[in-house]
Amino acid sequence: MTSEIIKLAKISKRFYENKKDIKVLSNIDLKINRGDLVSLSGPSGSGKSTLLHIMALLDQPTSGEVFFNNKNFSKSNDSEKDLVRSSDISIIYQHNNLLSDFTALENTMMPLLNNGYSSKEAEEKAKNTLSLVSLTNREDHFPSELSGGEQQRVAVARAII
Repeated sequence: MTSEIIKLAKISKRFYENKKDIKVLSNIDLKINRGDLVSLSGPSGSGKSTLLHIMALLDQPTSGEVFFNNKNFSKSNDSEKDLVRSSDISIIYQHNNLLSDFTALENTMMPLLNNGYSSKEAEEKAKNTLSLVSLTNREDHFPSELSGGEQQRVAVARAII
């Protein structure tokens, strides 16, 4: 069994705007194995977000193939991609996108509740996950009461879930 999580094969992406053909990605090959630490950097407009959206199955490449856990998603329908995204893919945005009316605990519980966990199960799992990011003592605080670093750790906890 391979430890390959993501494989991109000859990925290209073009956008057509105002009668212009804009080539964003060209012939990208990439493999990411379980446990790899990968950094993506480049100037604004270089295609970083486009590549991430393709890897997270949020966007379709113009050409090429996208594999996640050895399954080819290049021709998968939206419901198949939705299922994988809801259970196996987490995205931590630069701006953490926490819900301001909910506590750190409630923000962490949200993905679990959306995936059918009972409130009790979600609360227990969220508390355990918040402890992993050293936020046990801040679980009842709202995002506005947390430092930027603490907000980011809530976002990480939510992604771990």
